[in-house]
Amino acid sequence: MPPPPRFSPIQLRSADGDSRRRRANARGVGLFELLIALTLVGVVVGLGAPSFHQIALNARRAEQVNALLLALHLARSTAILRADPVVVCKSRGGRQCANDASAWSDGWLVFANRDRDSPPRVDAGETILAIQPRTEM
Repeated sequence: MPPPPRFSPIQLRSADGDSRRRRANARGVGLFELLIALTLVGVVVGLGAPSFHQIALNARRAEQVNALLLALHLARSTAILRADPVVVCKSRGGRQCANDASAWSDGWLVFANRDRDSPPRVDAGETILAIQPRTEM
């Protein structure tokens, strides 16, 4: 038995001649449809951009809060393990505590305060456990 004859899908559809006429009339997207679609995309992006900014700002805030909580947990666990006082203080440069009215966003410092000085100061022989640099909001 001979194999069935092979016809391409185009030959089968064009047997009636109707699809050739449809292909000749179909020319793609017109300029008017393209302008309407671009206008709709612009409106959606314009409405969504402010909310994306707020989401990014909230994510940065959460990151900073989590970093401070991590520093507090580190200080607590290290103080328990070493049986020494551990200090978390505001710091601008990451070398000494800032004893003025600086903000926590300027950074902070975690260190073992063996000599228990007050206000806390990093002295020779005291280990700096963590430094958080300045963060921008």
